[in-house]
Amino acid sequence: MPPASSPVDTSSPAIPSTGESVPFGRTTVALAFTALGLLTQLYGVIPLLGHIGTTLSVSPSSAASVQSVFGFAYSVGFILWGVVVDRLGARRVMLSGLALLIPVTFAAGLAPTLTWVLVARAAQGLLSAAFAPAAFSYLGSRVEPGRRGLAMTVLTSSFLAAAVIGQVFAQAVGVWQGWRWFFFTSAGFLAAAVIATALVLRRDPPVAPAPGNPFAPLGRLVTRRRLLAFLLATPAVLGPFVGLYTGIQLSGLIPQDALLALRASALPALIAAPFANRFLSRVPPARRLLAAFTVAAVAGAALAVLPGSVWTVGVCMFAVALTVSVAAPAMIEVVMPLALPHRGAGTALYTFTLFAGASVAPQLVGSLELGLSRTALVSAAVFAAAGAIVAVVSRTRPPAARRRVRPPAGGAVSR
Repeated sequence: MPPASSPVDTSSPAIPSTGESVPFGRTTVALAFTALGLLTQLYGVIPLLGHIGTTLSVSPSSAASVQSVFGFAYSVGFILWGVVVDRLGARRVMLSGLALLIPVTFAAGLAPTLTWVLVARAAQGLLSAAFAPAAFSYLGSRVEPGRRGLAMTVLTSSFLAAAVIGQVFAQAVGVWQGWRWFFFTSAGFLAAAVIATALVLRRDPPVAPAPGNPFAPLGRLVTRRRLLAFLLATPAVLGPFVGLYTGIQLSGLIPQDALLALRASALPALIAAPFANRFLSRVPPARRLLAAFTVAAVAGAALAVLPGSVWTVGVCMFAVALTVSVAAPAMIEVVMPLALPHRGAGTALYTFTLFAGASVAPQLVGSLELGLSRTALVSAAVFAAAGAIVAVVSRTRPPAARRRVRPPAGGAVSR
């Protein structure tokens, strides 16, 4: 038994499987491909904000709402879709959301005013939210246990890679044909993703009807203090990262041609986690989180005080991107076991808090006009606060573990 002062290992017990295991390779690739297309819709508009504002004759802060409204709807959608995953089946939920998303994405490119763009973006966010809770639930129950962690890491890395690939793709399309064609081409990509997903994913196993309020599991989960504490730290995984990119875009300190290279330079960091999985899996997820938040806080502080050259910004953002690629899969490894047996509801809460941070950050940066230095300083403080939460919770033994610890008759604690 570990000493009472040692950190609690928050790595989870095995999540039970549902039905026959599915092929690891093609399942993971299909879901990663789809995740990339979906999250491109969230991040891709960041380099297009200036074009959208000019075309629709609105201010930069109003244009920033095009990104934020998607993010808010996306976050809320996780709650709505997440509670039905366990009732309807992961495959059915994924395909329903994706099929409805295609015409809505195309319509966003046709919108004549900012109001209609915002309506289309809100609908995009709500429908896109069907994917993540269902995909994590599918991998968490259908992939063989020995490869489940790697599958989760690959899927999470695809979500993260979209933060760079989406911006690079959107900037290239915007220069080529304008911001509207970003949505047109995205609709075609999503159509291909629907076909790939439908062909690869196996049918859902029979689901027993679940009586009662479908939102009741959410209420039960938020009363679990350890789970709630980690969920409070979850917005720091993506929020400061997206906020920093928004601050860089709006600051005008980096020339447009250099911005493309700056965004692309962070991609290796965002997809590094799957390649380091063999090493990272040996470290408890809570310790990975603490290390990631600590490095991110240092990088954010450095970006705040060092001169804002392309090289300085590039190195600091590479460091932040690397920590995000480590923190995101580690956080879900911590959260999911604490949510059992409500796997779908737990995933909904995780994804809601994760992307709530990514939604709030750009709106705050744009509306408050923080500038790059202050944005970096605030981001460093958020990273540090999240690290403190992880450190405190990780050193607090859960109630079940405390009940199991009983000193022997002689009064000494057995080791």
